[in-house]
Amino acid sequence: KNNARWLVWRSRLLWLLFAGYISASVGIPLWNADQVSCENGFFWEDHLPFFGLFMCTKCAELGLFVYDPTIKGDMGLMVFLMKFVPSSLGYLDGYTDATAITIAFACNDNEVAQKIGAWMAGTYVVGVILCQWVVVAYLASQDSTHACLMKLIHFDAVSACISLPKSSKTTWFVINMARTVGEDIPQALLQILFLMHVKKNCFMIASVALSVLSSMKALYDAVNRAAV
Repeated sequence: KNNARWLVWRSRLLWLLFAGYISASVGIPLWNADQVSCENGFFWEDHLPFFGLFMCTKCAELGLFVYDPTIKGDMGLMVFLMKFVPSSLGYLDGYTDATAITIAFACNDNEVAQKIGAWMAGTYVVGVILCQWVVVAYLASQDSTHACLMKLIHFDAVSACISLPKSSKTTWFVINMARTVGEDIPQALLQILFLMHVKKNCFMIASVALSVLSSMKALYDAVNRAAV
């Protein structure tokens, strides 16, 4: 009975963090769009709200890893770090992609930048908002262990400690493939085109690097997670 009550509260926490992640990833770049420059991108202060959410989310993951009574799995320090650190970078990916789109549209006098920005926005809406945050989120909601929902908000260390039911194996695979095919590959390619034909921007370079790393990790996770 206590575990059942805990699972209800854990579900609410995860969905709250997921909603916060979506709101911050899309809302912060849009809110600051009128201050963004093609040359310099965002002011560093603009990223503080997302950084605060990032810290809260990762602290929540650590809290679940240590105190969740329903999580029976265990892992060594190095294995934990190999999951926790890359997933932290993956958490930034959706946000940096949205900021890259805003930067591209800030280049008002460059027709190439506007076209690339439009394609970036289109692939973001389809590959991230629709595929991941709507379709895949619905599939994850059917997983009673919450492992797939944790994967959506980049709780890789905690989700690795949960036994994944065979019925959720397909959802796990779809989550990782949706990230690779729907987000990482198209966003990385379009951002590279921006860097080659418009302007080199440090923040966009970081976004490309995160997209590539996130894509590689998503492919690894798609084929290496075992079901019970």
